[in-house]
Amino acid sequence: MFRIELLTHGNQKKEDRILWALQGRFQHGKIKLKTASWNPALVDEASGFPSSLVHDDLIDSLAYIDQLAVVPYESDLEYDDGYTPMDAVAGY
Repeated sequence: MFRIELLTHGNQKKEDRILWALQGRFQHGKIKLKTASWNPALVDEASGFPSSLVHDDLIDSLAYIDQLAVVPYESDLEYDDGYTPMDAVAGY
């Protein structure tokens, strides 16, 4: 069974939500960019943030993805399959 969680801005200002979600993860190396054509645009947005003169769509979407990474998924099933996460951040 799938569990669907709606993403929300939590009544926070966009600037606060993005900074809270991404700043620490980038500082501690938890987010790493692989080679992609959109990387320069992401770095441009991040380096100009916060500014009303710069687009922030990429970092805003990355902040919403952060919500997916921290949503606790608990199962109603009670069984022990011996599963132990190898990576605390990724959960697998």
